[in-house]
Amino acid sequence: MAKTHRRHFDEDISRAEAILATAKARKGDARVSSDLRLSPVSMAVGAMDAYLCDAYVDCLTAVLRAYVTGQWNGGQLPSHYAKQQLPAGEVLDSSRTERPLWSLRMAARSVMERGNMLTLSRVPEQFNGILPDRHKLWVGLIDRLI
Repeated sequence: MAKTHRRHFDEDISRAEAILATAKARKGDARVSSDLRLSPVSMAVGAMDAYLCDAYVDCLTAVLRAYVTGQWNGGQLPSHYAKQQLPAGEVLDSSRTERPLWSLRMAARSVMERGNMLTLSRVPEQFNGILPDRHKLWVGLIDRLI
């Protein structure tokens, strides 16, 4: 699934780069040229947000499934994951008899439907609790930026 998220991200970035190339080659109205140069930035931010949201859904789902099935080796759940408010209707949905743990994925998706990753400080909070120390995201970088 992560490959799909990455493919979508790469496709979005390619389209943004194509628009930027068009803007650089374009002659005429300066405001339109400026808009054409700014729109790929918006596209890139949106693409990164979508990618990180999809990645978080994957991570949250994997952690919850491992915990529910007794395969979680990390002891307690990371504090952010333990505090995550999940929609009870999705979690308790028993209609999925062939894939009973699918409800956890749907609950994780519901969480991201009302959220985003546009706030840079959320990224380490959402991911670092489950990542090994050598793979933690943006350690110290966000603090310096903020």
